[in-house]
Amino acid sequence: MNAITYYAAYGSNLNKQQMHSRCPMAKPFGMAVLNGWQLVFRGVADIMPNPRAKVYLGIYSITPACEIALDYYESYPDLYVKKYIQIQLESSQVISMFYVMKPGFGFGKPSHKYLRTIREGYKNWKLPEQPMLESMQHARAHDSGDGYTSRYWNTDT
Repeated sequence: MNAITYYAAYGSNLNKQQMHSRCPMAKPFGMAVLNGWQLVFRGVADIMPNPRAKVYLGIYSITPACEIALDYYESYPDLYVKKYIQIQLESSQVISMFYVMKPGFGFGKPSHKYLRTIREGYKNWKLPEQPMLESMQHARAHDSGDGYTSRYWNTDT
């Protein structure tokens, strides 16, 4: 069994400072693009299949303790479920775990604090921000009023 587990971040866990405080043993491993998926906001970040889209990812190597901390943060398995996918990096392929929201939440804009944290993460990884900004515009335009209200991010400070 491979002792190294990989985690693909696309939302607030792109923020390296936040990820380090939650998972001190996590190590940035590389960045990747997940084709056929789209970043959306349902109050918090989620990704959903879309053959015409792509999501930028920050890949971390994580320990079992990191995965437990991430499970808690992501309210697994009540809010998010885990998916596994083969990710192509510059020099290798890895099987990476990521989280997707369970069905039942509509689109909704995230708090300013949450969005700032994600934007900082995009800067940490030097990812293009335009797709994230388009996802934010989509959430504003299609806000259904039944997005998720996060226990961490529900303040707008």
